[in-house]
Amino acid sequence: QQTGASLIVTVTRPVLSLRARVDQLAGCASFTVATGGDGGQVADVAVDLPPAPVVDADDSYAVDQTVTPQSSGASGTQTLTLVARVADVRVTAAWQGLVETSDSTPDTQALDTLFTAAVLKVRQKIPR
Repeated sequence: QQTGASLIVTVTRPVLSLRARVDQLAGCASFTVATGGDGGQVADVAVDLPPAPVVDADDSYAVDQTVTPQSSGASGTQTLTLVARVADVRVTAAWQGLVETSDSTPDTQALDTLFTAAVLKVRQKIPR
């Protein structure tokens, strides 16, 4: 079934620690962004920090962000992101969907399955 939702996984070697990122997110529960200068898009972003995912990693966190455009008729998006650090590798998996559609409820089972598999794969490649 085709939907407007997507699942995304990235693996990186970050500079910023996970705790520093969580502190940034916790310190800014909402903000407004503008793109494109004059005549550009303006949107409000709401940030929520649900419990960290339970996964075989050195550290982890979850963040749920909803972007609501200020212009009428524009679609908002919700992104639920799970992040883990294994040694010096960061694994990120995100679910993103449109707020105004039936896809606005995160597929947490698919996201957790994808995230856990990615973390385990990284964990297998890195010696303890």
